[in-house]
Amino acid sequence: MGRIFNPSYTRAVPPGAKVTTRAGARSVTLTIRGAPTVCEVREVRGRPRAVVVLADRWAIEWTDAAGRTRQRTVGRDKRLATAALAREEEAAARARHGLPDHAVEARARLRPLAELFAEYGEVLAGRDTVNEYRVTGRVRLDAVRAGCRWETWADVSGDDLTRFLGRLRDQRTAKYPNGLSPATLNGYLRTVKAFANWYAAKAGERSPVEGVARYAEARDRRRSKRVLTDAEFVRLLGACRAAPRRHGTLIPAADRAVLYLVAAYTGLRASELARLTPAHFRLDAAPPVVTVLGKDKLVQSTPLPGHVADEVRPWLAGRKPLAKLWPGTWAAGRKATQTLKRDANRAGLGEGVTFHGLRRKYVTGLIRSGNDIDVVRRMARHKDLKTTLDYYAVSTDADMAAAAESLPPLPDAPRPKGKGRGK
Repeated sequence: MGRIFNPSYTRAVPPGAKVTTRAGARSVTLTIRGAPTVCEVREVRGRPRAVVVLADRWAIEWTDAAGRTRQRTVGRDKRLATAALAREEEAAARARHGLPDHAVEARARLRPLAELFAEYGEVLAGRDTVNEYRVTGRVRLDAVRAGCRWETWADVSGDDLTRFLGRLRDQRTAKYPNGLSPATLNGYLRTVKAFANWYAAKAGERSPVEGVARYAEARDRRRSKRVLTDAEFVRLLGACRAAPRRHGTLIPAADRAVLYLVAAYTGLRASELARLTPAHFRLDAAPPVVTVLGKDKLVQSTPLPGHVADEVRPWLAGRKPLAKLWPGTWAAGRKATQTLKRDANRAGLGEGVTFHGLRRKYVTGLIRSGNDIDVVRRMARHKDLKTTLDYYAVSTDADMAAAAESLPPLPDAPRPKGKGRGK
């Protein structure tokens, strides 16, 4: 049972002060705040100490959910102290019975989103996510907060988010004359949902944006999914080798040709290729492999076809083991695709050629070669088989036509003779 009381403190009994004893209790008269006050005298560590009671202050004492006695000073109003004691006892009782504390929930809902975004970024950093992912996520979260006019967690609403994404879709700018694509809008949606799921789980409630639906990317896919044929890829390599030495990049033409070759036969991403040095290649192993630090921060070995290893081996000869093979910032943002497009234009390959298309060529080539789909998933370094199937198992009209022709014809069999009408 809790109680309210006047807090007190002790002070030394001044020399020469008269200590009186009445009914076994000792007391002394001191001047407190300009007024004479009778104070009890106690022995503290063998010395007399005067106990000064603050009659104009109120404190509360209660037992928390862990069974510990807690005290705190409330103020000068006894009614406020009584109300504070009731709240603390209710919170302790709820905690003992596993019930939510509404006062804590209310305070959590009023926390500023900017503060929560910073805390979420620290959590992502603790999970060892890449810095580019965290920076992009924070930019998107700040854009959504400003566009939806959210200030606290209590303001977060699925309807507000849907309207904001709709405005982004319909907004026309010089950079995006057709508005943002469904894939980009889904990127914003994934970022907001990830943050909301994190804080909702922390607050013990349901995410307010859980029901916001994704945009159908198949209806308006602006990022090309073009896969170069082998003949087109040979033309690309030839045009690259014949290009000027720099051609707008820090990578010489011959080095770019090897870059495209390794990308198309290993499926490595541009950011992974940009970190490679000769020490990452083990061409004398069986099979030859290149080791990379993947998106999940794990070192992984990707096998190289023998003919690719034979072409890379003389190119690596004489290079410093720890020097980057393809230096510069060519892999940042969309620079890799811009570099590739210059060589693709020289080869007359038309539109839709992207650097990620080289990875797509690698994965779809493995699938079309009849390899087991789980082997393809592991070679593509996907955690989820759904990613491999949804984004890389792309069928063309020619594939569907060949599948239709593969159906066996009906066997020749005598048709049953039926009686005609009137016979």
